[in-house]
Parts: sequence; C-alpha cells; structure tokens
Amino acid sequence: KNRRLGYNHCKDVSNMFATKDLSEDIISAAAKEYTGNLLQSGIRYPIRSLLIDNFDSYTYNIWQILTEVNGIEPYVLYNNAFNSNWNKMIEEMPAFDNIVLSPGPGSPENRADFGLCHDAILRSNVPLFGVCLGHQGLAHVYGGKVIRGKVPMHGRLSTIHHNNENLFANLDPITSVVRYHSLEVEEDSLPSALHVTARTTDGTIMGLAHRFKPQYGVQFHPESIKTQSGRNYFENFRDITLEYHLNQKKSLHLPSAKSKQYSYSNFHPKIRQNQVDNSFQQEKERFISVHKIYSTVDPSILFEQLYGKDAASFWLDSAVDHIYNNTSTYNFKKSGRISYFGSASTPHSHVLEYLGNNTIYIRRFNQNYEVVQQNIFEYLKLKLHDELQTKSTFIDGDVNCLNDLPFNVTAALFGYFSYELGQETTELLANIGNFNYTLPTQHSTGTHSNVPLALLMFPSSFVAYDHDESVYYVVSFVETSASTSSSEVNNAKSRIVKTGRDIIEKIASTASLSSPTNKSAVQNTKIFDTAVHPSTILRAEKTRQQYIDDINSALTYITSGDTYEVCLTIQFNGKMHAVRSPLEVYKVLRKGNPAPYACYLRYDPLSMMGEGGDSRREYLEWCPQGGIAVCSTSPECFLRIDEEGLMTSKPIKGTAKRDLTNATHDLAILQILSQDEKCQAENLMIVDLVRNDFGRVCEVGSVCVPKLMDIETFATVHQMVSTIQGTLRPDRDVVDVLLATFPGGSMTGAPKKRTMEIIRQLEGRPRGVYSGAMGYLGLNGLADLNIVIRTAFIANDTLTVGAGGAIVALSNAEEEVEELLVKAQSVSRSLNCKVEFAASTGIEMDSSLD
Repeated sequence: KNRRLGYNHCKDVSNMFATKDLSEDIISAAAKEYTGNLLQSGIRYPIRSLLIDNFDSYTYNIWQILTEVNGIEPYVLYNNAFNSNWNKMIEEMPAFDNIVLSPGPGSPENRADFGLCHDAILRSNVPLFGVCLGHQGLAHVYGGKVIRGKVPMHGRLSTIHHNNENLFANLDPITSVVRYHSLEVEEDSLPSALHVTARTTDGTIMGLAHRFKPQYGVQFHPESIKTQSGRNYFENFRDITLEYHLNQKKSLHLPSAKSKQYSYSNFHPKIRQNQVDNSFQQEKERFISVHKIYSTVDPSILFEQLYGKDAASFWLDSAVDHIYNNTSTYNFKKSGRISYFGSASTPHSHVLEYLGNNTIYIRRFNQNYEVVQQNIFEYLKLKLHDELQTKSTFIDGDVNCLNDLPFNVTAALFGYFSYELGQETTELLANIGNFNYTLPTQHSTGTHSNVPLALLMFPSSFVAYDHDESVYYVVSFVETSASTSSSEVNNAKSRIVKTGRDIIEKIASTASLSSPTNKSAVQNTKIFDTAVHPSTILRAEKTRQQYIDDINSALTYITSGDTYEVCLTIQFNGKMHAVRSPLEVYKVLRKGNPAPYACYLRYDPLSMMGEGGDSRREYLEWCPQGGIAVCSTSPECFLRIDEEGLMTSKPIKGTAKRDLTNATHDLAILQILSQDEKCQAENLMIVDLVRNDFGRVCEVGSVCVPKLMDIETFATVHQMVSTIQGTLRPDRDVVDVLLATFPGGSMTGAPKKRTMEIIRQLEGRPRGVYSGAMGYLGLNGLADLNIVIRTAFIANDTLTVGAGGAIVALSNAEEEVEELLVKAQSVSRSLNCKVEFAASTGIEMDSSLD
C-alpha cells in the first residue's frame, strides 16, 4: 500500500513539472530542494532509470519492478537507439538518475549484441546495474573475458552466497536465484577494477561490483518469478542511487517538458492522427436484436444445419464442456461456458484478408472486393476505437441489455492470426510508432505458404450457446450512421429482428428433428468413424535425422548464448479421402480429442463472392481450389481479455502421453511430469516471457501468476500449464495487447525476436495458421484467442498437422522426437492415420479410435 501511495505521489509530481514551461535553472533548484525533502522524510523515490533493452523477452519484467520501486516509469531504449551513438543519445535524451542494462541474447564481445551498453559502462557518470548480458558486459568492457560455461543454465535455479553489501544488502546470506545463461565471466581474467560479490556453490561468479564506481552486475535474473527476494535487488539499487546523488551533491532529475517525448506512450506503437480515415469518424449507432431458445440439441448438429455448407463459417467450440458432461471419467477442468458460431457469407457481412505488405482485402457476399492499403493492426486499432464510440441499442428481442446475457460480446471479428504475422508484430515493436515501412515478403516454399496472414470474419449475426443453461442466443445487429435516412434505419432494424427470428425457428426445427422419434431425419449429421482414408499416411517434410539435426543446431545456438529456448516444429501432410468434408474431419477430431479451446473455420472466397463478385483467379492467387479449413482441438489459451480489463494467458510447456488403460500408471505419469526439471525449465522460461509481454501493456504491479506449473489433464495427454494475469492499462487496447504478445511465447521460445529468426532459419518454411491464434476480437475491446495447436489444416485436399516441442539445454534429441510424435498422435489417431518421417520407416500407431 505504501509503495502504491508513493508511486501515485511521484506521478503527481511528475505531471506537475512536465506540464509547466520552466527554465532548467528553476527545475534544477527545485530538484535539489525536492531531493533533500525526500531524504529527510525517508521517502526513497522518485528516481528515473534509463533501461537499455538488449532485445530481450524479460526486459519489461524489470520495467515493471523499476516503476514500482523507483516511483516513476523508466525511459526505455533499444541498444541500437541513436545508431548506438552515446553522445547523440546524451544530447537528445532527458536526464536520468541511473542505468539498468537488460539481459539479452548474444555476447557483449559482439558490439551488435551490446550496442549502447558498452559506452554506458565506460562513459556514464550515474550508478549502473547490469543483468546477465549486462553483467557479462561489465567484465568485458574493463578487460575481462566472457566464456562458455560448463553447463548452460536456462530456466534453472541455483543457490548463491554473497557479501551482503550493495545489491545484496539485507538479503539472506544463502539465497535461490533463476539463471538464464550459457556464457559466464572467466575468473582468471577478471580485471583488478572489479571484485566478486556473489557465487554459486560450485564457484561460478554470480555478482560483480566496480571498486571505484557505483557499477554492479548479477549473472542471474532477479526479475524472474522464481528468484527469491528478486525485488530487493532493485530496491537496493534505488538506495545506492539516492545515496550517490546525495554524496555527489547532485539532485535527482525531475521531469521536464522534454521528458514527455520519451514517455511510456511514445515507446509503444500508436496511431498517427493524420491517417485516421474519415469513415471511422462518423457518428454511428448499433442496433442489436437478441433472441433465445432453450434446446438440448448438440451444437455440432445445429452448426451443420445452419452453416455447414457456407463458404465463410466459424465455430468457436468449448468441446470439453459438453462432450463429457456428467459421463466423463477424466478430470477435465471447466474452461468455457459459451460456444460461438456463424457465417460471414451472408448479406451485410464481410471478411478481412490480410496478405501482408500493408494490404487488406475486404470481401462481401456476392459482391466485388475492396482493397485497403493499411497495416492490419492499424486498421483494427482505428476500427475498434471507432466502435467504442458507437452507441448500442437493444431492440425487439428477448434481451433488453448486455447485463442480461451470459456473455459480453454482441459484435466481433472471428478468425485467425497466422504465425508469420508475428514477424510484423516483432518488427513493429522494433520500429516503434512506425507503421509505414516495407516488411520482408512471406516465404514462398512449402505447403499453403500463401494463406492470409490474418483472416477475420465480421458476421451481421451469430449464435452463442450457453452450455450451463442449454440456451441458444441469436445475436443480430446493424450499424447506422448520421447519414442514414430514417426509412433505411427502420428497414435495417426490421431486417435484423427477422433474421434472429428465422434462425430461432431453424433451431427449433432442428431440435424437433433431433428428437428420439425423428433420428432418421438427421442421418446426414452422423459423425463418421473415419474422416480420412484409413490408409492415409501423414508424412513429414523432413527425415527423422534432419529433424534431429535441427534439434542439435538449436542446441548449438543455446550453448552459444543466442537463445534460451527454441520451439522447433515440423508439419505432416497427407491426402484426404475424396468424399469427406472438412467439417466431418473436425467432428471426428472433437470426438476423439476434445479440448477447451477447440474451433473450426472454413473459407472459400471464390464461392463466397459468387456471380455478383469479381472472382477472377488473379485476384485470389493465394487461394487453393475449394478454399481452406482449420480444424483445431487446442487445449491452450493464448489470450483472454474480459470486461474488467483482466488479461489471462495459460501457456503450456511440458507434455506426457496418458495411459488410458491403467489409472495407477496414469497418475504416476502425471506426478513424474510435475517434477520433471526439463519441463519446469521450459515452463518457467515461457512464464517469465508472458509476464514480460503483459508488462508492456498492463497496469504497474498488476501482473501476477496465480498458478505456476499446474498439471492439467486432457483426453490423451497430461500437460504442465501456468496461468498469468494482469490488468490492462486504461490507455491501451486489445490491438496494443496483440502487438505486445503475439505470437504466443510457448510457440517461439525466448528471447522471442532472436529465437524467431533462428526458427525461420531451421524450419525453412512458414507455419501458416499452425502456431498462430484463433478466436474472436470483440468490438467492445474483449478478446478470447487460443494457440493453434493439435490442429488439422486442409487445403487442396491435403491435410496438414503441425507438431513440435521446446528445445532447451536439457533436451535429448531422441526424447524430443518421441514428444513430437505424441503431439502429432493426439490429432492423427482420431483420424485413423499413421505418421512417418520422410524417406524413412513409418512410425505406426494404433489405428483404433480413442
């Protein structure tokens, strides 16, 4: 509570000084007086830090702690800012009180990896704290050597002892810390200007301090969720800074008008006001009509009846909740109450296709397409900003207000973001505020390489099913602007009411047909036992040895310090049986492998546009014959944002195949998984990464981990799952969150940017929808997205299943291959398929259904 009060006090002081046009002399005099008052009162902040980001995925964990501890947000610069020119940086930047050097990939001996950090150590005249790479750089700059350690230590805990001084003041003499490093400082080369302040029990240097300057380093990560008393290191550094300024008779640097240029908002992507489209500025009103009906008809039957043949349809399916309801012998955890489904191949609906290169295609039912030259994130940000200003009115239905619904979305974009879109998010974060640059083109090799980077459906009506109450809700809406005539408004309102009633009648009719006395009338909804031909083989694009070679290459990158963890994947391809539809494939998957974040999407733009649209092939070069389908039985939640702004992510790292024939052995497998050091290391690295991503956009101090390394049980596997939460800042929105978090860290590894570069090099082909995210973005700012794993992608009568695993220093290549196959089996066994590596002996699996 005291920290929060102090932080709010500092913000008030900062705002006071930042908004006044005062001379530097007046500010300097006020700062000296203010510093003295702080010392007399015992308050230890505000202190302004400069945090130099070495393109790491843990920097914003440090940012969050510094903001709380110092009482004011740090300035953040990438290490290549100002072209790594220290003089230019000092000339342009507002003053700061101390410097923190973040962790990061690479070595300080490579200036491209260290950038401004080198001169920060050599030339700065304020206290400096280097973490991991920053610690190694402290030794390197003064003449020491950085060498490979005996064993890479990524996501692993060690016990250290220390001198109880400076950074280690008032800490337990023996404490536990988290390490993320494969390089370390060589003891014999340690320059005389530095002395050791901490070591592990085996003697590895864990802390350094300069003998004459207030410069310190730690090899471990104090910001990690598992480091004991991690916050205390930053509190001690704050006190060191305050004492230094007092002893040097210097004042702390209070904000000036110049500080605003380097504020938090300017270091995150933002909308350029001169590019706001006038179409997003009109005063609008949304009319909503909601009808409901009680029914026990299974959503699979209803979806097929309503939208099964549509060219642009979606189904966000909480499959676990109802397939095993009251009859399951499995210990499933309830993950979703509401399923959503609908179609955008209807009048007044549309689909957004984003193929990259700042080009969006908007396709409407039976009409020509429209092209918008905009980055997808900028487009979405503008649209959502506009929608939040739109007045909503409920009309002529069974529901009169949003509070009467068990869900909070009445208009949304449903669809996916492909993994390759993550190249744009990482580039956008590295080019802060600049949406106007040319991105590298997509990979052109491999299967379905040209699918849209993002595909979002905006239906004018959709169905929501409440599994708890067995109630279907039909939501229809229309938007009008100030220029819409009253007669047009009345016609639109009548249309949406009729649409809702028509769908309700179809639900009632389908429920009647589905009754025990009318089962023969709905035989076409039968779930086939085999969705692909029983002899179908899903074959990898690489041999087993090639995949092992990729694993070993990843391990080389890990031991050289370029990455901590690499999520390495491969895809298996096979031909579908000609008579089976994608929907039948999905229905078989959801039966054999039910999951809480399952979903289905089909999109065929040629069929959608019909005779009324321009469907020439040159305008649809990416589209395979028959379109595409995504059949996902994902167990993983990538991102959920609720009406209170609470953000949740549940990354999965650590998987073990279940024994469904022996309950005792199955429980033993679960317990072994929960204690597995490699899985714990994998999971911890991604937990810290997600905390970092959330820290970019969440309220200071709100990011937390309610569940760390929890074991959740699904139909075919046990998995290690952690839950990370945070409260969204009021000046951020869902698009900011996507920019900060996508793609999910569980499918990249850490640090995210450098590891994604390694993945592109090793995998040599795009992942497509696999490893991306699928779900909805509500126009009211809410979101619910999965990680696209355990998924079959269908195009050109070819079925593709992706699988992979996290490669860490503790990985064994043969064990990684087996884990890969376990994950592939979770999909292929349900489809009665076999999988094998290219040009090698097939690895056959039991072809019976689970």
